[in-house]
Amino acid sequence: MSKLTLPFLNLFLYLLITSIPFLVISQNVDTELDILLKLKQQLGNPLSLQSWTSSSLPCSWTEISCADGKVTNLLLSNKDISVEIPATICDLTTSPFLTCPLTTSPEDFQELFSTAQSYKVLVSEFNQFNGTFPKEIGNLANLVELGLAYNGFLPSTIPVEFGKLSKLTFMWIRYANLIGPIPDSFANLSSLEHLDLAVNNLEGSIPDGFFVEEFDQLYLFRNKLSGEIPQKVEALNLVEIDLAMNNLNGSIPEDFGKLQNLKLLSLFTNQLSGELPSSLAWNLSSGSDQPTSSTALFLDGNQFSGQLPTKIISWKSLTTLNLSRNALSGQIPTVMGSLPSLSYLDLSQNHFSGKIPSELGQLKLLELNLSSNQLFGQIPDQFDNLAYYENSFLNNSNLCAVNPALNLPNCYIRPRSSKKLSSKFLAMILVLAIAIFIGAAILTLLAFRDYQRKKQKRDLATWKLTSFQKVDFTEANILASLTENNLIGSGGSGKVYRIVVNHAGEFVAAKRIWNSKAFDESSRKNLWRRFKSWAQLGTQI
Repeated sequence: MSKLTLPFLNLFLYLLITSIPFLVISQNVDTELDILLKLKQQLGNPLSLQSWTSSSLPCSWTEISCADGKVTNLLLSNKDISVEIPATICDLTTSPFLTCPLTTSPEDFQELFSTAQSYKVLVSEFNQFNGTFPKEIGNLANLVELGLAYNGFLPSTIPVEFGKLSKLTFMWIRYANLIGPIPDSFANLSSLEHLDLAVNNLEGSIPDGFFVEEFDQLYLFRNKLSGEIPQKVEALNLVEIDLAMNNLNGSIPEDFGKLQNLKLLSLFTNQLSGELPSSLAWNLSSGSDQPTSSTALFLDGNQFSGQLPTKIISWKSLTTLNLSRNALSGQIPTVMGSLPSLSYLDLSQNHFSGKIPSELGQLKLLELNLSSNQLFGQIPDQFDNLAYYENSFLNNSNLCAVNPALNLPNCYIRPRSSKKLSSKFLAMILVLAIAIFIGAAILTLLAFRDYQRKKQKRDLATWKLTSFQKVDFTEANILASLTENNLIGSGGSGKVYRIVVNHAGEFVAAKRIWNSKAFDESSRKNLWRRFKSWAQLGTQI
């Protein structure tokens, strides 16, 4: 076997011997003592291991942990170790409860793991691995704990073979340059309790059946995961869920409301939408008095809409609630003031309206942010007297306060009316004036036409046509032709018109008197005698 190298001071080497008494295992104490002393020699007899002597038992040595007389861990913190770790360390693998250290040379993985089928714990974090991720780990069928976090692997996908680790309960591979999807085979990890694949570049969706029954802690934050969160959740013992800073969409699974032990739900900075499920605030059947045990809820930076569920009152142990940067609306529930443990509340950058419930003033809040909403009215008196809330209510145009330190208008001082009219108001006035003008013009035109019709009827009613011979026209024909186009003369007493009276082109002359009131009764009689004389003369001719 090629030699195993030590990367730097923080390398941890764990040797786990759990269920067989150290004095009766197949290797006797002297044999293991010899192996450990040989290991010390090959490491250059470092000062940190000077307690390792043949005159004492391993359980009394530094860097070794024991429980009930059993060696459980070998911890080389490398304060003064700078040489290569020899292959002798793996001579201890004759015990089925033994683990060996990893190596900085990825080529050694296959050879190392071919003799390590009994490994139960494999932990080597904060190292400088620079090769691809070792898929050979998937062959360690007895592995219970796996920790490869904070290593510099080349961009690698998670080996599908990891799905065969059915006994695995703990997996910590944070910040290990993982790419690609989470294998569907992870649904086979039926014993897994703790999974941490955070701060990588994983893509694709979270596989269906991913929430296996034994899960209690799940960390997938700061990846590039997309799609919906699986709706079916069988892991009813989940305590912490952190899927923040991904590209997840869809709604929050209703099954999350069944998680009675939940302490942390972090889904911030995704693209989740829809209303907050009522089951999230009330995890049992309606009417239950069993509160959820959530203590921190981070749903900020999504696209949630609708109103806050009034059953939020059931979150009795909630300490932190961040729903900022969403599209939530409606009023802030008054029952929120009944959450005795709430210390941090952020509802900023939403569409909440109405007054701030006075009940919120009963909370012992260390941080409050209600800015950038549509709230109005006076803020509760309890907040008005505390200067550290000065930025809690910004960008709510209709809020006011008594304390000037809160950067809000004073509730008891009316703002001076502006001498300058807003452009919007001026535009409204202009449109209204134009509408009134047009309406008045139309009414005037209609009134004038009606006046003309009535005047014409009135004129016809005052006219009397006296004919001294048979004619084929009436006074209506005469009146209709009294226009400027037919004018042929004008005198001191009136105007004379040439009026065509039939289709043959025959015409008469008609004189219209300027003002009939200027004639007295004598003048009228003289004029009438004159007309009769003309008429008789005409008949004689």
